[in-house]
Amino acid sequence: MPSETLGEFGKEVQIYCGVGGVPKPNVTWYKDTVKVEGLIGYSVDPETSTLTVQYLRAQDSGIYQCWISNSAGEANAYTWLRVKSKFRLVHKTYS
Repeated sequence: MPSETLGEFGKEVQIYCGVGGVPKPNVTWYKDTVKVEGLIGYSVDPETSTLTVQYLRAQDSGIYQCWISNSAGEANAYTWLRVKSKFRLVHKTYS
């Protein structure tokens, strides 16, 4: 998993957590230490363990972790998601 993932405001981003093992591991996704399961705007593909964040907003920026576990042990990986805007902030000064 890359250390940083970029997404564009209003778009969708997918974050893949490379998982393999026997028995098949359980994968749990977290955003800033909060489970994303059941949260609106987030979905996980159970076959590929890919997290999809739909309609990115600024508050979706943060650290995303996937925790992988089975009877052989556990592991984790993380990426920083940075949501970028296609709009530029313009400061206007008045005199």
